[in-house]
Amino acid sequence: MSKEFLQVNKEWLSNTEFSLLEKLIVAQINEYERNEKVCYMSDKKFADAFGVSTQQVTRAMKKLADNNIIQRNTKTVSNNGKASKYRTLKAIVKYDYSLPEGIVTS
Repeated sequence: MSKEFLQVNKEWLSNTEFSLLEKLIVAQINEYERNEKVCYMSDKKFADAFGVSTQQVTRAMKKLADNNIIQRNTKTVSNNGKASKYRTLKAIVKYDYSLPEGIVTS
């Protein structure tokens, strides 16, 4: 992403049911969606971005999907006779990141 920061909603950040990693994953997916893009990030890319192991990300993704926080869709695509899988991620939980009235941004 072109931005140098990741926005995390305070309400979501204060949620005690989910770990910080789980919250960051949802925030990253929301970031893609706010920019009208699809999140194709692999568990490895999330792990590298957040400085954790791939196994931690895999467990976090499972918990988020099991709790209907995110939706994972995997498709198999044939490319020159070889089957390739790719995954898209969608946040079911979305947060409004608009600025409150009265704040000037320019």
